[in-house]
Amino acid sequence: GPLNFSLPWGQQTVEEPSPTQKRKKKAKKKLAAKSEKYWKALAGDPMELVAAHQKRALEDADHVEEMEQTAADILEEEEVEEEKKQEEVQEVEVALVARPPVVTIMGHVDHGKTTILDKLRNAHVAEGEVGGITQSIGAFTVQTSQGDVTFVDTPGHEAFSAMREAGAMVTDIVVLVVAANDGIMPQTKEVIELVRWQHLPVVVALNKIDLGPHLADGIIRDLHEKCGMDMEEYGGSTQAVRMSAVKGQGLMELIEAIALAAELADLKTPTPCIGEAVVLESRVDPKKGSTVSLIVRQGIINVGDWAVAGTQCHRIRNMKDDRGAQLTSAGPSKPVELLGLKSPLPEPSSKVLVMKDEKRAHKMANEAKALEHEHIREQFMEEVERRRQERMRKAEDSKAETERRKAMTRKEKRKERWASREKDVTWHADGPVFSVVIKVDVLGTKQAFEKMISELDTPLVSLDVVRCAVGPITEEDLEQAKVSRAQVIAFNVHSLKQASTAGLPIHRFDVIYHAMDFIKEGMASAIEPREVSTVVGAAECKMVFYLHTKKRGESIPVAGCHVHTGAMQKSKGLVANVMRRGQEVWTGHIESLKEHQKETGRVEHGNDCGIMLSDGFEPQMGDIIQCIRRGKQNWTVSEVFGE
Repeated sequence: GPLNFSLPWGQQTVEEPSPTQKRKKKAKKKLAAKSEKYWKALAGDPMELVAAHQKRALEDADHVEEMEQTAADILEEEEVEEEKKQEEVQEVEVALVARPPVVTIMGHVDHGKTTILDKLRNAHVAEGEVGGITQSIGAFTVQTSQGDVTFVDTPGHEAFSAMREAGAMVTDIVVLVVAANDGIMPQTKEVIELVRWQHLPVVVALNKIDLGPHLADGIIRDLHEKCGMDMEEYGGSTQAVRMSAVKGQGLMELIEAIALAAELADLKTPTPCIGEAVVLESRVDPKKGSTVSLIVRQGIINVGDWAVAGTQCHRIRNMKDDRGAQLTSAGPSKPVELLGLKSPLPEPSSKVLVMKDEKRAHKMANEAKALEHEHIREQFMEEVERRRQERMRKAEDSKAETERRKAMTRKEKRKERWASREKDVTWHADGPVFSVVIKVDVLGTKQAFEKMISELDTPLVSLDVVRCAVGPITEEDLEQAKVSRAQVIAFNVHSLKQASTAGLPIHRFDVIYHAMDFIKEGMASAIEPREVSTVVGAAECKMVFYLHTKKRGESIPVAGCHVHTGAMQKSKGLVANVMRRGQEVWTGHIESLKEHQKETGRVEHGNDCGIMLSDGFEPQMGDIIQCIRRGKQNWTVSEVFGE
């Protein structure tokens, strides 16, 4: 039992060592005594040293056997103790306790999602959002009359589908916001498919009802018939709340609908259990450093615990709530920020496991790394096999070609050789390329950029993304941009103080589609301007007469024409052609242009004129003579991308 003894500073209790600890201590003392005896012999007579050495060898043989037996006994006892600990853990009763619901606000861009949340928490986030759209995912707890509710606000723009999926990963209930004056839009349908895939309960918020009250019934009907939603008005379970976030109408009805959906869902979490959270967003803040926003799904997260995210193991040293207040612990459904985690940061939608045991956390991370390395090895072996098959195919093709050539006659070989020489060979140089370096504030925005860039499909120009990463602009980014002649795009990030611009312009944006417009315009400008021909005037030949010149001693045809389009002009920068029944029959220039028998440089629309063409070309009645200006014209974004 415990040993009690008195010390000057009061009564102390010391636990008696376990049998395993006693055996370890005894083995160490025995080994230390024999070592001390051996080292003392080293300072004596050489013959004594030899005798001591031989004696030590015999003792070591016995000692090794004894130590092996001791080690085996210790391992066996440790395994028994570990099994007892596991049994104790398994004997802990796990209870199910209620937890606050996590509600995600989803819908099409500019349908009023953030405005609804502003009213619920008496904030003014929507007024401060750049471009009037949400571009990052946010979560916060709202105290309502029905209890605490954690809300997640997601972007509605089409580029942020990955963020919406991250929101759906953590949510219990989805509030689908549909503007009454806008109806069902593309992102509305995407959300419906997402919640159907996740099997999530939905509450429809018909927002902006003051702008289209007569359209609400039609939208509910379309949601039921065209989108397959089980609406309450048609005997289903999906509630629809008519509201106006700007005027504050219908907010209480929305909260009651959410509370009812949460009650039907019977949201509970086991306790005690291992901590688990889902990442909403990761970013590198110039002031805070690396920051990860997440929602706790189960268990308790404490400062000092170990978080395992993928192949990385992080120590939780700093944790804040959605209002920026310091936290020491956080329970289920609580949105928190973890600061100071080491790179690489976990991706949005990834799962984070939290535990107190450091060894267990590192073991889980190492197992994940081993699986990742195995996956990479498998991919490498697949690539090796693919290349081997390709080499075998080429060898077989070469062998077949050799056999075919052997079977050919000399005449057939000569004919094939001449045919290959006559083929038109066109050498294609590398096409135009527009290069960019993109630095963004959060991982979700990076994913949005990658998605939108992948959809820029055009054969006219290539986009080279030298780097797309999270964090401020560094000296390395600028160096890469300088080497690759790339444009630097900064999305809601700043340059570090030590990063000198070195003459490179940094294009700053805070709205994603403005940045994409810049990329599209840059790609269009990288294409070589194309040759264009513009008809500045056209005249119809009404008759042909001949002008006899004594100097040339010949008759030159002159076309009597009527200008019906634009103005006929005689200029060095213009060319002329003759169209006959829709086909071009001649190209040259106007040698002489007369109006009222006077030489002129321009004849306006609706007037008659005489036209003498170069090379003495003779037009026919009914031919159309055109004045054409040829030049180079830049490509537009709509022409390049077909918008």
